[in-house]
Amino acid sequence: MTTYSAARRPATGTSSVDDEGTAAAAMQKSFWRLLPVILLCYMTMNIDRINVSFAALEMNRELGFSPNVFAFGAGLFFIGYAVCEIPSNMMLRRIGARIWISRIMVTWGLLSAASAAVSNPTQFYLARVCLGVAEAGFVPGMILYFTYWFPAKMRARVVACMVIGSPIGSMIAAPLSAWLLGLNGLGLSGWQWMFILEAAPAVLLGFIVLLLLPSSPLAAGWLSDNERRCLTQLLEQERALLGTAVKHTFLEGILDPKVIIFVLANLFWSCGLYGSLIWLPLILKSFGFSNIQVGWLASVPPAVSILAMLAWSWNSDRTGERVWHLVAGALIGGVAFSLSAYFTTRPMISLLAILVATIGLYGWAAVFWSLPQTFLSGSAAASGFALISSVGSLGGFFGPNLVAGLKVLLGSFQYSLFALSCCLVAAALTVTYFGIRYRDEIRKLRLTHSQRPTPAS
Repeated sequence: MTTYSAARRPATGTSSVDDEGTAAAAMQKSFWRLLPVILLCYMTMNIDRINVSFAALEMNRELGFSPNVFAFGAGLFFIGYAVCEIPSNMMLRRIGARIWISRIMVTWGLLSAASAAVSNPTQFYLARVCLGVAEAGFVPGMILYFTYWFPAKMRARVVACMVIGSPIGSMIAAPLSAWLLGLNGLGLSGWQWMFILEAAPAVLLGFIVLLLLPSSPLAAGWLSDNERRCLTQLLEQERALLGTAVKHTFLEGILDPKVIIFVLANLFWSCGLYGSLIWLPLILKSFGFSNIQVGWLASVPPAVSILAMLAWSWNSDRTGERVWHLVAGALIGGVAFSLSAYFTTRPMISLLAILVATIGLYGWAAVFWSLPQTFLSGSAAASGFALISSVGSLGGFFGPNLVAGLKVLLGSFQYSLFALSCCLVAAALTVTYFGIRYRDEIRKLRLTHSQRPTPAS
């Protein structure tokens, strides 16, 4: 089934077959116009997030950064990100995706390049906080943006087609960054050139977004008037059909107990993800590999995870089930990290376990955002998505610092990997609680979404 083929099922209401076909055609066009640009943006975002982990292979030695200084600075990115996430997402809703996403990308690209100028811990900390502030709003903004274009039952696959940019970006960034570390010249070290050159695509894409990304279907030049009408009516009918089953206002998005559970689940998962991503090159280096070998080895887990993300999201949309797909991803990651920790004296087995853990981590990522999308709409979606992303992203601060603290305290990455395992098990338990606590509401909403609205005749 293609990403948009769910829209081709027979109509269940009184809408005309012609209007249903028109809406399906509009979604097909929108998918192929929007997703390539958004995928490139997400790939670039991930490269600029994780390249600091490869810079550490040389930067830490050159600038005299200890493991704690590096972990604290790397994690400060997520503090700036979390603080500005909600206001940034509300600005996107007010100003429009085209202008605001363009602004985010240009500023984060410039500030990422500026990281090449750091020479002491204070400057490193400031650069990371500013980069987080600049990038704030991108992920929840894109999640909100998809609600303007695609019905709920398609969004796991649509979101997965964006989030797949994360493993693709990691797959590209790992060997590229390792190679750039050797590019010394013109008075700059390799890690400085890496920051500068890998930041350039973000600035370029910022201007491309300004040209190619419309704020809503009504502004899409590639759709006919009839296609705009049919697609807009389909999405409006879906919101009307859900009615009071979903939250709509700003405060409802912030205060809804379900959102708090999503926040906690995302926080635990982010601890596991970024604790491993930020430290993976240094963990591999501790096994005795060279920088180039580290780069190629670090590209393997995300490459394999691409297929896992597609399979996870496809099966989740096919069955309409979200909760247990998330639980499975988190538990696979948790068990695999424990095995990796147990076999740290046998590097290849430990690396294989990290590969399996990464599959679970990205399987979660492919499905997670489709769950809060089921319960939030309008201003509640803007505020709720931002809260989930902002507080959850603090795992990017706590995870790397947890790894560093245990490494310094106990002298080995083994206990750090056990800690990451515990974080993912906690994520699985949180989502399990959600699935049990709200099982009747989940069942009702799944039934509602299966009665997909179609454009009015």
